[in-house]
Amino acid sequence: MRAHTPHPARRSDSLVRLARAVAVAGALVAFGVGCGAGVNQTLPQMQSSEAALDTYARRLLHDARLLRDEGRLEAAARVAARGLELSPDNAELQHLRADLLEALGEPENAAAHRRVAELLDPPPPPLPDSALELSSVGLLVVLLEPPEQAVRRGRAPEWWPDGPEAEVLVQRLAVRLPDARVVHRRASSVDEARAWIVDQDARAVLSLRVDRAFCSETLKDGAFAVAWLRAATAVGAGRGVEAAGEVRETVDRPGPEPGCRRETVARALERVLARPAVRNALETPATDHARWSSRAIRGLFPELGRRIDQELAAGRHLMTSGQLAAAVEHFRAAVAVDPDDVDARSILMDAETSLELSSQLAHVAARHPEAEGAVAGSFAPNFTSQQRLQIERLLLDEQRRRDDLLATLAVLDEDREAPSAATVAALRPAEIGDPDGVGPRLARERGGEPLEVRVLYAPDGGIVARYYFTEGGAEPVLREEDGVDGRPDRWVAYAAGARREVWEDRRGSGVPDLHLIFAEGGDPLERLEVDSNGDGRPDRAFHYVDGRLVSEDRDTTGNGRFDLFERFDPSGALTLREEDRNGDGSVDLRTAYRSGRIVRREIMNPEVVTEIQ
Repeated sequence: MRAHTPHPARRSDSLVRLARAVAVAGALVAFGVGCGAGVNQTLPQMQSSEAALDTYARRLLHDARLLRDEGRLEAAARVAARGLELSPDNAELQHLRADLLEALGEPENAAAHRRVAELLDPPPPPLPDSALELSSVGLLVVLLEPPEQAVRRGRAPEWWPDGPEAEVLVQRLAVRLPDARVVHRRASSVDEARAWIVDQDARAVLSLRVDRAFCSETLKDGAFAVAWLRAATAVGAGRGVEAAGEVRETVDRPGPEPGCRRETVARALERVLARPAVRNALETPATDHARWSSRAIRGLFPELGRRIDQELAAGRHLMTSGQLAAAVEHFRAAVAVDPDDVDARSILMDAETSLELSSQLAHVAARHPEAEGAVAGSFAPNFTSQQRLQIERLLLDEQRRRDDLLATLAVLDEDREAPSAATVAALRPAEIGDPDGVGPRLARERGGEPLEVRVLYAPDGGIVARYYFTEGGAEPVLREEDGVDGRPDRWVAYAAGARREVWEDRRGSGVPDLHLIFAEGGDPLERLEVDSNGDGRPDRAFHYVDGRLVSEDRDTTGNGRFDLFERFDPSGALTLREEDRNGDGSVDLRTAYRSGRIVRREIMNPEVVTEIQ
């Protein structure tokens, strides 16, 4: 959510401050604050401040919304009015008061509050109604289907391309990029998509996918709408994908559906069009020798990568059960999607070699069933010594290749348990590239020094994973994996033969921003830490018991210390919130909830809490 920005004009007159302080004291007494156990009935002298008054006004805003949702409009209007007495420049309270007065049949008073609200927090400017200053001639805009998983969760458009999201994209693109060709398109393979783009004679391509589009409302944030657009651009000059990523837009106080989704998607599109990558694509001149690489095509059509992953996963599963022929078909399907995918081609080559060898041996066994002295599991005795030696060498070479392949597949599927002895045996010694990197540092913290690293190579020579051992150790303490950019972005620490911790660098910044801690044995998840701002310190921590979320800790000030603690019941509903208002490590305010409502509030530090209430 975009944070509410208060109006810069603040009341500074001492008499006004005194009047507001008295109003706060009256409100506190009216609400019974200070009458809990362990709190004096007489409130200490209040040190009012703008921040304190605004904080309490937001509490009243929350309560007024709750009363409104319960249908108690008059009570909600009174609470909203009390909040405005404390913080008249709170735009959200002004809007709520206007809505309530409108519902209570007082349109003139409602309009007055609405005017004040719009002065305090002006609505966003209207959407541009003219074309971009750059020419869109030769630009191809491809609208992709939303991801299936997001559709199932109700967060992405369900009726594509017939819904309001697709309609507003087409309309807005016609205004902003009038000379571009806008089409809905699926791609079955890289080759098919490349041929289609070439046939369109496009000098540049912009693909758009609506990953999220929904409207919602909460007691804390009020009404809002969310839209996430996944955008990618590529130009036909051999430079591949200029940029691929997600643009997120939130609109506060949108209108009713489906207009709220339309507005938010339209504003998200404006942010996409403002990206340097889109500007660069529009400025790229046409070329007679356009080259559309596999990387560019897969960036424009992310569904292709997902299909490859699905086919490879299905093939690996069949290989583990010995169904080699069926596995080969899935590997071939993966290569058919992108013939330039090195990993898919390597896996297919090894699987086909294994299948051919299996067929040859079966053919030999069928031709010599009567071989004299034949023993199950051995070669026919009427082969010459040279033939037997050649076949045995072939078998040994193929077994070694299959061991490497199976070790590679095991690592790709490996997560909960430490690598098997067979995988460890397939590792090759290597040098530690950056002794101060994330992987070596985490390994030293958990295994001590000195360290050594062993690498698992794919059949094509690429690195699948790095394993860090204490020198001479038989079991690794840490596994390191590279992302698509070739830089490490995932680390798994082991203890007692199972994973214990996992780190992920989701932003590609080189610093982990997600940390998962598991119970002994590798399951279930016990704690999840999130570093949202990339400062290397967690600002949110989620705690689990038997796989169920039970609490969350937050650092709301960014000082590296948790100051907000929430507890949840088995259904996920909030039951208790504890707040450290002054950052001294002690709880100053404790609030109990039942069914989303406050049932008890305890003030542990009256000086701190009274000031901000």
